[in-house]
Amino acid sequence: MIYCRYRTHGFPPAAGVRPNGALSFSVSELAWKMFSTGRVPGDVARHGPASIYEYLHRSAVIPAYLLMRHGGLEKSGLYEVLDRSEKVGVSYALGSAMAGLWASKVLSVHHLLHLDRYGPSHGVVTVGRRRPDYIGAGPGGWLVVEAKGRSNGVETGLRARLTAQKRAVECVSGSPPWLAVGSVAHFQSGALEVDAYDPDELDPGAEPIGLEVDVARFYRAYYLPFTVALAFGRTIEDGPEGIEAVELGFGQRIGLRSEILSLLAGEDVGAGEWQTTLGQLSNDIGRTAEGVMPDGSYVSVDWDAALGIGGYGGTE
Repeated sequence: MIYCRYRTHGFPPAAGVRPNGALSFSVSELAWKMFSTGRVPGDVARHGPASIYEYLHRSAVIPAYLLMRHGGLEKSGLYEVLDRSEKVGVSYALGSAMAGLWASKVLSVHHLLHLDRYGPSHGVVTVGRRRPDYIGAGPGGWLVVEAKGRSNGVETGLRARLTAQKRAVECVSGSPPWLAVGSVAHFQSGALEVDAYDPDELDPGAEPIGLEVDVARFYRAYYLPFTVALAFGRTIEDGPEGIEAVELGFGQRIGLRSEILSLLAGEDVGAGEWQTTLGQLSNDIGRTAEGVMPDGSYVSVDWDAALGIGGYGGTE
C-alpha cells in the first residue's frame, strides 16, 4: 500500500474530520481517480477514442513521474527534468486525483464529478465565472471541491485563492453544500502530501454561485467515461465475477459492476433507484474483489515495476 500524509484546516467539528492523518491506497486506486476525475467528457459521438487516449495520457503520470520510497510517493528523475509548463500538467492531474482519493477515504464521497464534464451536457446552472472544479454526492449532502496541485510547496496566497473559489458556492439544488473543500497536493516535504481547507463562511465579496443538479443525470455523467472505455477496449474473460471489463493496454483494466450497467441501460431510472443501488454497493466495501472500487467500477493496473514497488528499484 501507498501512504500519503494529509492535514486539514478550518473544518467545523461537526464534519468529524481528523486534523491530521494518512491516506492508505493502492496504485490501482490512484489510477481509478486519475480516470474518474478527468475533464474530457467521454462523449463517444464527439470524441470517440480520443477520450480514452486522453485518459491513457493522464494515467501515464503515475508510472512515468512517481516512485514509491519509504511507503510514500516521490517525484521520479523524469519528473525533475520536465520544464515548467510540463510540470503544471502533471501537478494538475495529481492534484485532481488526490482530491478525489481524499474525498473518498476521509469523507466517503466516492463520486466526484468535474463541472466541465457535467455542466455542458447535463444542464448544471452556474452563475459567475468563479466556480469550483468538482461536486460530489456524500452522506451529508453535496460536497464542493476546488483541487490544485503543486510540484514543490504551497506558495503564499494559494490558500486564499483556492478557498475563495470553493466558498463562493451558495447553494446546490436549493440547499447550502454539506462541505466546501479546497485541496492541494504537493511535494513540499519531498513526498506527496495533501492539505485540505474548509473555512465555513461564505465570501461576502464573491458573486454567489447556485448549482441545480439532477441526481440521475449526475450519476450517468459520472459513469460515462467507463462506458466509453468498455466500448473501446478489448474484453477480458478473467476479471472479477459480476464485472464487465476491458484491457486498455499498458497493464490497465477498466470495468463496471453489472448493477451499474443495468442502471445505465434503463431509460427512466430515477434518483431513488440510483441511490439505493449505490448504497448497497458501498456497503460491499471490504467484501469485493481486488480492484473493485466503492463506486462499483473496476480499475486494475500493473505498474509496480515502474514505481519501484516490491524490490523493483524503490524502497518501501
